[in-house]
Amino acid sequence: MSSIFSRILTKNLNQAVKYLEEAEKGNHHITISEIEEALEASFPAVRFQAVKTGVTLFRKELKELLKKIFNVEILNEEPLHFSFPVVSERERTLVNGIAILSDRTFSPDNPENLNFVSELTGKNFFVVFDKEFIGESYQAALSYTLLFGKIPQDFLLSGKVFKDGNFLADNLEEKRDFSKTLGKKLLGKGNIFLLNKVFEEGKVNIPFLITKGDESALRDLSKSAKVDLKILEPFLEIDDLVLKLPEYLPKENWLWITKSFKERIEKIIEEIPFIRKTFHFGFYSPSTLALGLGSVIGTGKIPCVVYHFENGNYVKVIDVERNSRSIKVRKEKLEFVEVKEIIKGKGGKGALVALQFASHEVRNKGKLIAEEKNLDYYYITIRNFKGAIPLDLNWNDLTSEIYEALNRVYDEGYEKIYLIMSMPVPLAFGVGMAIGSYWNVEVLNYFKEGYFPVLNLLDIEKI
Repeated sequence: MSSIFSRILTKNLNQAVKYLEEAEKGNHHITISEIEEALEASFPAVRFQAVKTGVTLFRKELKELLKKIFNVEILNEEPLHFSFPVVSERERTLVNGIAILSDRTFSPDNPENLNFVSELTGKNFFVVFDKEFIGESYQAALSYTLLFGKIPQDFLLSGKVFKDGNFLADNLEEKRDFSKTLGKKLLGKGNIFLLNKVFEEGKVNIPFLITKGDESALRDLSKSAKVDLKILEPFLEIDDLVLKLPEYLPKENWLWITKSFKERIEKIIEEIPFIRKTFHFGFYSPSTLALGLGSVIGTGKIPCVVYHFENGNYVKVIDVERNSRSIKVRKEKLEFVEVKEIIKGKGGKGALVALQFASHEVRNKGKLIAEEKNLDYYYITIRNFKGAIPLDLNWNDLTSEIYEALNRVYDEGYEKIYLIMSMPVPLAFGVGMAIGSYWNVEVLNYFKEGYFPVLNLLDIEKI
């Protein structure tokens, strides 16, 4: 006399799978003979659910059945679960798998190059899948799971794996789109060993270059930041890490550049969810633009390190990875910075501030602009300035003191502050971070024809 399961199996495969699922949940009784019958079935979904249900209800007996049916000796009864997307012209689906360590590598589903996974991981295993598929895209998910355990739940892996642990998925963009519909982030290329390092440490360093030049400097920045770009490959493209500027910035509002920068940073944050990110910023740009970009970042939002390029190397000068407030501490006494000249009493409602922290002269030019616009005037510089700021100076403290000096001007109650500057680009970025986008500050950039406004920091708050 045939069992209930036999009768269901001959009529409806989906109902047979449902029968096994409900038994696993404890909603009805199932016999070990029915599990054996399901394992012997030629349908992947039925076999898969039979293993899943057997692990839950008949772990000891399942071990004996796998030996009897497939001649596989189970060494560790703990199942390893994994999933991967399959996309083709005729279907978009998620394939689930269960692997169990065993004395030899075997699968009744006979996927392509299964033994390669065994060689790469150094492990033998029995594996079943719940759907038929073609290709080797299962290898990344299976290899990672065998080596390191469960893949974090917000991610899916897909791709053929190579001897060095690199992996690459076919139909990558289509699989990314499909994975998004499942609420998952697809990782379809990279290296499984480096990927595990990211997941294990729970953090990643991200070099980001703002440049009028080419992308080659990104590798120099990465080297200085001690970042292997390969570690970012599952998440980002090289283009994501570079904000390319025009060689000659136009004499117009640069808000579009700050907007593009913000979008790039937001995309990176979105592409690497649930992992702590530290940005490492390098520049080949005007200091005025860097100040605006720094105000996009602000403080307390994004851990970051800022680099100064000198003599062919990127040198770390500002570090707010752990304490972003260190660049905006209010101070009673200024050690490095001095307000060297103040001209007040113009009767206007604004002030012009000239920041002199590099060799390009702004003192007299600022005074002329203040006269023309009927503005009060402040000249702020570094004590005993000799044309270049020493790299061994504490630039965090220096940034904080510039912020304090600007704060004192702001506290005078001006409706608007006009800002011109001569300073290293990373220092301008740090000052921008400290100021943020809450003051009515008009930033003027020097062109051949003179100074023209290019940014208002209040506008940055609105992008």
